[in-house]
Parts: sequence; C-alpha cells; structure tokens
Amino acid sequence: MANTLTPPYTVAQVVEENIFDLLQLTDLTEESRQDFMDELMESVDGAVIDAIAEKLSEEELTVFEALLDSEEEAALEPFFTEKNINVEELYVAKSMEYKIELLQLRFGEDAVTEK
Repeated sequence: MANTLTPPYTVAQVVEENIFDLLQLTDLTEESRQDFMDELMESVDGAVIDAIAEKLSEEELTVFEALLDSEEEAALEPFFTEKNINVEELYVAKSMEYKIELLQLRFGEDAVTEK
C-alpha cells in the first residue's frame, strides 16, 4: 500500500501518524527501523534527562545524577514525585519535538503547519 501522506503535515498528523510514514521511509527493513528507533529513543532519553536537570538546583542535580548512576529505576519515581516532575509528559513533548525536527530536516522548515 502506497503512502499517501505528503508534507506539509498538520500537528494532528504528526501526533497520530507513524514516523516512518511521515518521513516516507516505508521500505526500510525491520532491522533498519529498529536501529532508527533505538537512535531516536537515545536522543529523546538525553533530551528528557537534560530537561529534568534544568528544573533542579545544584544539590538536587547531584542527587538525580547519583540516582541515574545507580541504575535503580524504582528509586527515581519517588524523586520525581517529590520534585513534581512528570516524566511521561516530558517524554511525549521531547518525542514530538524530535519528530517535528526530523520532518523539518527531511522536508524543510515548512514541513509541519499548525492546522
């Protein structure tokens, strides 16, 4: 089935549609898709960590870095709750930012419109 999506995309399309369809990369192998998604998620992870770090004081940042280094994810939840940090919301926002950035890199700055 041919991809009928073409830029410029609406924000709703960016939210709802598969990134491979939006980028018109529908012929990638499963391995290439997985590699792409792994790299994308690594970038999003870094952006989320940076966004969290920006919300913290120097002391809080030291605690956060120690929690990250411990690799005990369960220890992070109480920290986020105490600091009122919504990690899921940050992941959604950063994922959308990267999705839009990829579309703009591929198709130009006007690849995504508000309507």
